[in-house]
Amino acid sequence: MHLVIPTTSFTCDIEDGLAHMIFNQADRGNPVDGEFCRELSLAMAELSERQDVRAVLISARGKLFSVGGDIAAFERQAEGLSALVKHWTADLHAAIVRMRRMRAPVVVAVHGHVAGGSVSLMAAADLS
Repeated sequence: MHLVIPTTSFTCDIEDGLAHMIFNQADRGNPVDGEFCRELSLAMAELSERQDVRAVLISARGKLFSVGGDIAAFERQAEGLSALVKHWTADLHAAIVRMRRMRAPVVVAVHGHVAGGSVSLMAAADLS
């Protein structure tokens, strides 16, 4: 079974009580960008309400867990960078708060490098 919300930054399958979220933009280093932050916030809202989710596992495809912020996007939008970062991090922070308040334990399986906002995600997990 999948999440109700569609996602492009990661997949999330739910089977036998385990929600397994897999970051799937390995070719980009699994960056934290606006789309990722929005999707993560919506996914955590959904997972925190589902009675069939007893645990959450977050992992990533590729050799890096996450490079953190999408530097290319920062460069493209240098003029409004401050507002851009505030917008993205509002969704990221909402996702992390929902994750911390979730009754299901969250495990983050980190491999390779982890940077930026992904460090916060890792640190907020029950186990990483």
